[in-house]
Amino acid sequence: MCENPEYPMSEMNELLVEYKEKCEEVLRNSVNAEISQIKKENKFLKERNTELHNDINNLKKLYAEESYKNKTIALDNSIIDIFKNQISSKETNEDKNKSVYALFNLLFDKDYNERFSKEDNEEFILGCLVEFYSHKEDIIKIFKTLGYASRYDWNKFILPAEWTVADLTYFFNNIDRRSNTNGTYFEDNLKFWKNFAYGSAKKQCEYNYSNIPWQFVLSNKHLKKYLKTIGELINNARGWQFIYIDKYLDLSDDEIKIILNEIDFVDFSYDDDYYKFIKRNIHLLNEKQLEIVFENCKNRYDFSCDFNFISKLPMEFIKKVIKNNPEKFRDLLNKNYNKYFSIDQKEILFKIYIESLKKKKEQED
Repeated sequence: MCENPEYPMSEMNELLVEYKEKCEEVLRNSVNAEISQIKKENKFLKERNTELHNDINNLKKLYAEESYKNKTIALDNSIIDIFKNQISSKETNEDKNKSVYALFNLLFDKDYNERFSKEDNEEFILGCLVEFYSHKEDIIKIFKTLGYASRYDWNKFILPAEWTVADLTYFFNNIDRRSNTNGTYFEDNLKFWKNFAYGSAKKQCEYNYSNIPWQFVLSNKHLKKYLKTIGELINNARGWQFIYIDKYLDLSDDEIKIILNEIDFVDFSYDDDYYKFIKRNIHLLNEKQLEIVFENCKNRYDFSCDFNFISKLPMEFIKKVIKNNPEKFRDLLNKNYNKYFSIDQKEILFKIYIESLKKKKEQED
């Protein structure tokens, strides 16, 4: 090919390269502009979507409020009169209370589920105030409208789950008086509490047998301010009921560790009740604490046959468990081998198991 004397080949190539670069630059700028616009539109749509979700939630809330108001209005007007006539024909007090209880279940959602008598009026009233606690004012209004009466002021009723920090201070200051009739600490206790429930927290805590339900005390969020004190009480074998705090109150691992750190594991009472708390939180113990627990409890069922429990221990302690009782650990290897451990862990444990059997056999010989 002959070169154009005015435009040598080398210059043509440079022009082509420059042209190509210009085209790429224009294309790149165009694409970037499009991406930028899409991002802006996407951001706008996300913000709008959030606004719409908020609007929907507000409408749902408004709808729920209006529905509740409508229920109350309906109840205030015609239903009560019809219902009063209906329950007046009931043969027994228990039948009447069962009908009222059925009405409450239709109108309100429960906050709690408790066992209580429908025959004894005082116990029945307290049971309803507890179970439908967030609707307490409406429950009281209906009781009064239906002609229920009591020597107690229902409006003064405050569930221990709602006690203030000051109220809980009275509770802790009188912890040695906290006894419940027939051991009904966590259930079936409303029948014994009914004569104390309407008094102030201070007044209830001054009695030896005020039968304060622990299931509600342990649900109180303010207990988190007393975790150190709770740990001290558990350590001193006082207030054993606190060993169930993690069942009733949502505690983080760090909060449970505050309790554990107050326990002297050397002198700790490893009886069944207090040990339950340790067992449930075994994964939160530090190495020193775990070493002491293992020495005190290595011959218990948990450390020999409870494979779910054993699997929560650090690997070094699982090895100790095998070495301590290799025969019993055979069940883990044979029946539940795949359930609790990874492949790498299984290989390590199997070697420890074989070595432990050999060592034990040598000792016997």
